[in-house]
Amino acid sequence: MLYPQSYGAGDDPIFTGLRARACTPSQAEHVVESVTSRTIDLPAGVAFDRLTALRNHERLIPLTTIEAPSRRPRVGDVVVATTAGLIIDTMELVRYEPPASHAVGRATWIKQGPALHGEAEILVTRLSEGACRVDWIERDIRIPGQPLTTRPLTAATGVMTRLALARFDRLVRASTRNRPPRGHPGAPRSHMVR
Repeated sequence: MLYPQSYGAGDDPIFTGLRARACTPSQAEHVVESVTSRTIDLPAGVAFDRLTALRNHERLIPLTTIEAPSRRPRVGDVVVATTAGLIIDTMELVRYEPPASHAVGRATWIKQGPALHGEAEILVTRLSEGACRVDWIERDIRIPGQPLTTRPLTAATGVMTRLALARFDRLVRASTRNRPPRGHPGAPRSHMVR
């Protein structure tokens, strides 16, 4: 699948879009996507590591707990996110490619139920040595067997990803404000898992 270089318009640092498009020119079915993009003041590799360590999402998504391995993710890992003690979102990591030099980092999870089906993807693009763009994409989010839920649930997850990336950005900015030089005994440690 191809993604445009920029999803936003103007100088707005946050953009969330909901759109439907064909998977390939020969397919008649449409994919509903919610795309949230944000520039983050971290090196691409660091941002990718922090965002793909899904245990960090407990700090980013309200009322959510995550059962995930406490190591670097691997293709085949199964992660269970539970929101408000009611919505169980089981996901399998099917693609994991950390960013390398100027290549885009990409992690893709397939939602396997029982509450939600669809796909989630995080893309991290290096902009400079200390900054990157994060694109968080939710595709075809739906309740199994209920196709009419796709558009509203994909839009709702778009709101969630927008809030999560805004919170991630605030945490990053707060950890770098008035920080002593790296290695200094008074330097704060990040609250995000690496």
